[in-house]
Amino acid sequence: MPDGSDVTTLDWQTLGLGLAGRDIGYFLATSLEPATRRAHEHELVSAYYDTLLSYGVTGMTLDQCFEDYRLGVAQGPLITILGSVYATAEPSAESDAMFAAMITRSCAAIRDLDPFSLL
Repeated sequence: MPDGSDVTTLDWQTLGLGLAGRDIGYFLATSLEPATRRAHEHELVSAYYDTLLSYGVTGMTLDQCFEDYRLGVAQGPLITILGSVYATAEPSAESDAMFAAMITRSCAAIRDLDPFSLL
């Protein structure tokens, strides 16, 4: 936060097993402007990886975590579309702008990171 306080996010609606970088891939791809993501993604994924290690995750390298991150950005358009279709609130100009930003940003991340080349 600008005032220096911490921000905590907890998302239990899609709890499951998956790639270690999936959550951060979705988060960075939909939440940050592409220029900001590009400038900081290596540092952010590295910090995420260090945190995984501090919680006892083993058997993964930073390079593997970054590949998982790259694969994780591919879910951005899917989750954004599902969210916009199944949202229970009435659509508004603000929600339309949010979903448009999320889809635009995640498509930019897919173009930048080419996750499909890893398949």
